[in-house]
Amino acid sequence: MKTKILKIKCPECGGKGEYTDRDYDHIITVFGCETCGGGGAEAYGDLKKGTGYVRKKFDVLNEKCQVCNGEGKNTYIETSYGNGFFGKYCKERKFKEECYACGGTGKKLVEIYQNKCMRCNGKGKETYWEKSFFRSSVSYERKKTCSKCSGSGVCEERASFIYEG
Repeated sequence: MKTKILKIKCPECGGKGEYTDRDYDHIITVFGCETCGGGGAEAYGDLKKGTGYVRKKFDVLNEKCQVCNGEGKNTYIETSYGNGFFGKYCKERKFKEECYACGGTGKKLVEIYQNKCMRCNGKGKETYWEKSFFRSSVSYERKKTCSKCSGSGVCEERASFIYEG
């Protein structure tokens, strides 16, 4: 099993880098997606669109993806109908897009969550108290590298389910 960091579509904005919101007066405001690096709002003049993608860490399994059948890409057909100058028409357009379930790998993925270490509170150092050898009433504060996260401040936890986009 390999571990890979993949660039996938942002789950918050769907890859657009921005999202819209309506307030109680039905005024539509466009916001930059903070999950993928954007921020601000169009109404305030400081809109910064996000990239539309986020980086996540995954374990890549040896089973093929069931959504794209192991190809890594999904084929979509866009159909449009209408009335033209010479009568009615029907247009079909085929396009391929990276598979949302496997990130283009063609294999099943299991996400690895990176959480702040609870033992050291994300600092990478554990604090403990040690009593003096000569005087039992005096104690000293000591710090050592956290044994749970090995000093990184981040603990990785493997999800118990297959990633599906």
